[in-house]
Amino acid sequence: MQYDGEVCQLCGGAGLGPAATIRRAGEDSGGAGAMAPNVVNALCYVLGPLTGMLFLAWSPHNQSKQVRFNALQSIFFFCVFVLLLFSSGIFLPKGLRDIVGRTLNLTGMICWLYIMWRTFRGDKVVIPLIGDAAERNS
Repeated sequence: MQYDGEVCQLCGGAGLGPAATIRRAGEDSGGAGAMAPNVVNALCYVLGPLTGMLFLAWSPHNQSKQVRFNALQSIFFFCVFVLLLFSSGIFLPKGLRDIVGRTLNLTGMICWLYIMWRTFRGDKVVIPLIGDAAERNS
């Protein structure tokens, strides 16, 4: 069986349309070239304070008040979370330390996933106390 139609210049696939309309990964599409705001806001939380600091420093994104808020909230959330884990590991006896540590880890992971999901959907999630501090500093 032989195909006589158009073939993609990148992968050799048949019937994908004109090769001129197919773009390589990372190639600008001619538009603004920026990611959607909800994606940037959700990415602030992916690696905790690392991505929060990245988006605070990344020039096109740090101009947005919403991105600065989510980046600061991400940094503050993970700093408080690590501080809680650290203090529970120092001040609690061994048996209670294990239970509290596992509970904190599970709770932190659920909160982290929930915040990322809601932010990706376009909602503004304000964590009590932490969100207020992030709002004041953004």
